[in-house]
Amino acid sequence: MVKHLMEQTQTKKGLKVFVHVLDKVYQIGRKATEAFKQQMPIIHDEFLSQWNYRAVPALSSGGKVI
Repeated sequence: MVKHLMEQTQTKKGLKVFVHVLDKVYQIGRKATEAFKQQMPIIHDEFLSQWNYRAVPALSSGGKVI
């Protein structure tokens, strides 16, 4: 039901929302390794930073995403 409601959303300009629900149960409290933290730094959003964040691939010395 919630997925259906989310799919009905659109912006004032008419952009449509596509929804894909992941039904896998993920382990909580798992810590990231130091290698992951170096290769994929976590960027926190200013708004609700505890929930809104992303892991961004670090750039190699050649300026390309590794």
